[in-house]
Amino acid sequence: MTLLAGFLDVLLRGLGLVAFSIAVGGVAFLLLLGAGRTGPSALDARARARSLRLIAGTALTLAVTTTMALGLKPWALASPDGRWPVLAFLGTEYAVVGVLRVAAAALLAGLAGITQRSSVSNPGGDMNPPPGRRCFKELFTCMFESRRAFEVLLIRNCMRHLTKTWS
Repeated sequence: MTLLAGFLDVLLRGLGLVAFSIAVGGVAFLLLLGAGRTGPSALDARARARSLRLIAGTALTLAVTTTMALGLKPWALASPDGRWPVLAFLGTEYAVVGVLRVAAAALLAGLAGITQRSSVSNPGGDMNPPPGRRCFKELFTCMFESRRAFEVLLIRNCMRHLTKTWS
């Protein structure tokens, strides 16, 4: 079971990494697209709408794959009698960071959907930035930091393991 869980984890994390890259790249594209523009053209409105749909879809994919990958961990750690250590797992830093990543991805999907709907209801646009632009910037920073925090956590735990092994 552990090998199957490991294989599925690799597949889910790979799909999640692709979704993360597309979602964050889409947010960066939107922020660059809207920078210094006074009024959107029809092409900009279509590009913005497509980008927002892509961001919402990939952020939702990221939330689902991260949730599934988090669900695999207790399954892989299950005892021979079939009991899953869910509460013990949820107490780990890995699970907390994973839950925060799921929440950030779901929030990004929701913001992209809301912004896309408001863009459709106001196709001509006005001088104001899209309603979710500031939230996108904050969420972009949050998702990037959560990814970096996870990597730091992983490196720190590897170093702990190595120091225990070498001592």
